[in-house]
Amino acid sequence: MFDAIATVLAWFYELYHNYAFAIAALTFAIFTLLFPLNLKANRSMMAMQAYQPEMKKIQQQYKDDRQKQQEELLKFYQEHGINPLGGCLPLLIQMPIFLVLFRVISGLTRGDEDGTFDPDYLDQSSELFIDLDGSTEMVSFGVNLARSANEALTSTPLESIPYLGLVAITALISWYQQKQMTYRQKQSNTQMVGPQATLMKIIPFFLPVFSFFVPAALVVYFIVSGLFRIGQQGYIRWSNERRDAEKAATNGKAKGTSGGKGGSGGKGKGNGSSGGRGNGAAADAGAQGDGGDGQNGNGAAKQPHHKSRQSGKRKRKR
Repeated sequence: MFDAIATVLAWFYELYHNYAFAIAALTFAIFTLLFPLNLKANRSMMAMQAYQPEMKKIQQQYKDDRQKQQEELLKFYQEHGINPLGGCLPLLIQMPIFLVLFRVISGLTRGDEDGTFDPDYLDQSSELFIDLDGSTEMVSFGVNLARSANEALTSTPLESIPYLGLVAITALISWYQQKQMTYRQKQSNTQMVGPQATLMKIIPFFLPVFSFFVPAALVVYFIVSGLFRIGQQGYIRWSNERRDAEKAATNGKAKGTSGGKGGSGGKGKGNGSSGGRGNGAAADAGAQGDGGDGQNGNGAAKQPHHKSRQSGKRKRKR
């Protein structure tokens, strides 16, 4: 395992003769391979946050029976396909990789009896071995990556500035990662629970302190891995928002289609009833009009005839 990591590191060094570039490229390659696992773990973590209210109900319901509580929670996890340790899995995998990388970098700068480097785990024909063998520094961009910030402070304060700057960048990246997680929790109105919450609270404080005592080469690893995680979280958030928007659009179209069908049915009924009512009203009006006119006409015709008889009777009496 150590020889394999060292061989990949030596291959990246041959592409561009820079120690920091080789370490950054190796880190990027490792995290690219871990990306599918990180994506799955992130979704498992989001599922844990989404089901948190139901889990709290179970915990409250069986708060007096810890065994029953664990059984019900395990049953709930199985029903909803949740892995409570899924969010920790990438971190657990990265720890051995970090330890291997730590050993490899320590082996690259292994000191000989005369105080020079005697690189370990490397093929002696590789350019990385040739450049490090017999040297006392692993300089990249003016910084000796074999030294730590703690060791640099023992020399002049001016020499320690680049090392302290790397530690400060590590702290800033860790803080921003924590802010990303907090923002996502606010957006989903959930809180991280379980081991993930503990790890996410410790890491932002642990990495800067640890970076102060380890060689700067490992700090480069921390910085690149942190930047990769920030980009990864941004991509995951964008993909989740896009998926939610597509679901909302699909649901909106489905509701609009069902609503349109209901509206057209209502219009058909309205036309039929209004047509029936209109024809009936017209018929009633026609009937009333005909009857009224006929009666008024006949009455008007009879009144003159009746008046002529009365006038005839009056003449006879005279």
